This record gives sequence, C-alpha cells and structure tokens, in this order.
Amino acid sequence: MTLLVVGGMQVLMPMGMNKATPEIPFSKGRAPVKITGWTARDGYPDTVISGADELIVNASGVVTVHCHIELSGSVGFGEKRQFDLMLNDESKSSIESSANSIDLTSPPIALTAGDRLWISMIGSAYYSTTVKAGVDTYLSFDLA
Repeated sequence: MTLLVVGGMQVLMPMGMNKATPEIPFSKGRAPVKITGWTARDGYPDTVISGADELIVNASGVVTVHCHIELSGSVGFGEKRQFDLMLNDESKSSIESSANSIDLTSPPIALTAGDRLWISMIGSAYYSTTVKAGVDTYLSFDLA
C-alpha cells in the first residue's frame, strides 16, 4: 500500500463581514458605488477583508453567499435602490427594491484564490438612504 502525502494545499474557508459603520452612499448620476466600512463577522475567524472593503478568497471552491442589508431613509415615488453582489468586477446577483430590509441571494458560486466579493449599490436619485451598521447588515459565504 502506497501512502501519498500532499502538503501546501490551501483549503477554502468560510468568511463573513458585518457593516461596521453606518453609511450614506452617494451615487452621482445613479452610478453604482461600493458599500464600505466592514469588519470581520463573528464565527468566521479566517475572514480576510481588503482595504477596499472586499472579502478576499483564500482558495478555490464552491460557496453559498449570504447577504442581508438593513437600511433607513426613503426613496422617491416609484424609485428603487439597486444592490449587486459583485465577484471581482462582475455582478453575480442583483435586486431592485424600495424596502428597508434586503436579502441579496444567488445560486452557488465557484471561487478561486484571490477573488473579491463585495456589494455595490445604486441609491435613489433624490432621497438619501443610510446603510445601517451592525450584525444585521452582512456579507458572508459558506462552503456549498
């Protein structure tokens, strides 16, 4: 019987971040802006957050992404905010809503080491929206 030992292999670890500070994203001309100001989420000790407010993936694998955003403020009549789950610079999931509680879901996503996960938002053109801080505004992923 042959024993094969493989060393140096990175294992994909679940990661998560909570919104650390409230934010009023300003999207000039309805251009998308990145939601910023995150901190590592409890229960995800291997989380890596870049200075650009993105989860940085440590290895390859398929994950299920979880994202919930709590907001305050209003939108104009008939207007909606748009949120996108971004993988690097590509939207993997999008939702438009005028609600103050958003769940952004997606099918399982294949990731590779170095990939970046983050949230983009387009706000209301005429009204302000605050993205609330705390454990109820988060982005995380677990192994699928």
